[in-house]
Amino acid sequence: MPTTHTPVTKAIPLFLTSAAKEGSKLPSYLFNWQMRILLDAGVSWDNLNPDLRAAFLLGYYLGNVRNGGHSQFIGNARHYHGGDPERFLGWAMKVAEKYKMPETLEIMRDVRTWIANNPKKAVGLTGASPNVSPELKPYDAALMTADTIDENAWIDRLNTLPGVHAKTFLHESGYKNGYIRFPAIFSEIEEVRFLATFDATAIVPHETFEEEVKSAAAACL
Repeated sequence: MPTTHTPVTKAIPLFLTSAAKEGSKLPSYLFNWQMRILLDAGVSWDNLNPDLRAAFLLGYYLGNVRNGGHSQFIGNARHYHGGDPERFLGWAMKVAEKYKMPETLEIMRDVRTWIANNPKKAVGLTGASPNVSPELKPYDAALMTADTIDENAWIDRLNTLPGVHAKTFLHESGYKNGYIRFPAIFSEIEEVRFLATFDATAIVPHETFEEEVKSAAAACL
């Protein structure tokens, strides 16, 4: 009878410092740092915790599109750790649904369909002229306003976070200095909520954070 191999890397916890766990520092930076360390070490996307992977890829998707459009996302996703834009979108869509981002989710579905229907056009995209698809530009524009809310609604949602996390978010986001533009997206708030309640967490000193994550990655390769 064949045996089923369960990837050891699924046991790698979310590494945080005490400050990030308690909320006096946001966990998002450490989360993204950890994910990049794991991938740079050669940990397969398929072996990452699926919830953490999805959250990381939603941020990756949103950041790429807001910087250089879907053409940039497709180009970077294709060349980032042997990636597949369609697969990345499929994983990221799971957390967009969890974060209750229906407009973003609809755009992602349409773009994934476009990639599947236009493989030859998609393969050469980079986000830099001339490797930009005019067919994707409407989706680029739509994402800039997808799932945005006004300042009062944003504050109301922020205040549903654990108190110390909400206070830290206001400070670190530069809210009082006017760095938040309204209407604003709220995926960053939902990421903090997710990370603050994630169960499998290892608390390590900030000074040894990178070393701890690299050791965990090496142990399961």
